[in-house]
Amino acid sequence: MTFDKTPTNQTVIDPLDLSVSDVTGYRTVDLEGIDGHRSVADVALSVAEVLSLPGDIPYGLRDSLSARMLVDDESIGSQIGQNSELAAIPKSHLGVGRLSGEALSRDERFDSQTEVMAVTL
Repeated sequence: MTFDKTPTNQTVIDPLDLSVSDVTGYRTVDLEGIDGHRSVADVALSVAEVLSLPGDIPYGLRDSLSARMLVDDESIGSQIGQNSELAAIPKSHLGVGRLSGEALSRDERFDSQTEVMAVTL
């Protein structure tokens, strides 16, 4: 189920044709007839599956022309133009969940009570 989160004053391009690559640019897929009212997060999930990207991490979409990350919970057709080129970017975070270095489970990553060790680069 998807929800249209387009601000009422914005035009939505629908249907939408676009090209999406993985972050390395090695794999690219051309998509035609995408529902412009779908949320960016929903489209990013579909793109990750089509590109055979690891399914255990979330992805965002970046407009390759402007280098701007698209807003996940807004409709894709209100943020980009027809035939846009996008990149699927993994949403990764530095650090570990415990001082012992044990990795966090998927549920713990979003738990505001989890202690995260600071990383100095």
